[in-house]
Amino acid sequence: MKNTYVVSDIHGRGDLLKEMVDECMDLKEDRFILLGDYIDGDEDSNSYQTLCYIYDLSKKYPNHVIVLKGNHEEWLAHFVFQYPRILNTYVTPEISTIQDFMTPYDFIDMTNEAKRKSKNYVEFTDVIKEMKRDYLLTHHKELIEWLHQLPLYYETENEVFVHAGIDFVSEYEELWKEISNENDFLMDFSATIHEAFPKIVISGHISTGQVKHDPSFHDIYRYKNRIFIDSTVLVTKRLNLLKIKDNQYYEVKKNNDHTWSEKLVIDFAKK
Repeated sequence: MKNTYVVSDIHGRGDLLKEMVDECMDLKEDRFILLGDYIDGDEDSNSYQTLCYIYDLSKKYPNHVIVLKGNHEEWLAHFVFQYPRILNTYVTPEISTIQDFMTPYDFIDMTNEAKRKSKNYVEFTDVIKEMKRDYLLTHHKELIEWLHQLPLYYETENEVFVHAGIDFVSEYEELWKEISNENDFLMDFSATIHEAFPKIVISGHISTGQVKHDPSFHDIYRYKNRIFIDSTVLVTKRLNLLKIKDNQYYEVKKNNDHTWSEKLVIDFAKK
């Protein structure tokens, strides 16, 4: 691979993601790793279109695009398929996320039908949840099944890529995959990883400002052998892009004149 690019926590901003891909990458030569949380955004987001774009990229460049699962994807898959819970914390997918998967007319018809079938608000809540599940399974089963089966991590010679974090025991670092579980991969507070872990661990999930204890900070942040890239897109309206080339790690940013520049984050040989 020529370069490796990494992004996380897109939260429905497929427009920002597509801009990065079009202007910064050549996916015929570069590798692109996405670390999860593609859905559940704000008024500027579209979760369905974002998922479709990522799914299409993964099919077009199957050897170059690696898509990992985030906790928001796990919550949506659980909502649809109703399998036993694997995470300690669960949140119902946002109403706007479900609406992104259907036309406004379908949503209005669904709401009216749920009202007709319900005697009170409690019944309405149960009925419309089941109708939403049926709709997603009927119209988007392939996409939701793909999302449900996304891997939880990706490992290279020098790095571990994951949505949230991993667990390990000192002196048994090579057993991290056996020790870690879904709550580590998808929900861990990433800064708890100790510098003794032998690889660079690259993750999203927690905003870089939270890791740095500076709410005004949203750039890529290095902490010991960790690189955090969650830009808090719903606040900043931008995504952080990490570039890896020749064992060096760069933050790629768009300038005011619409050009892109790079800043060295860490040299692996000097970590």
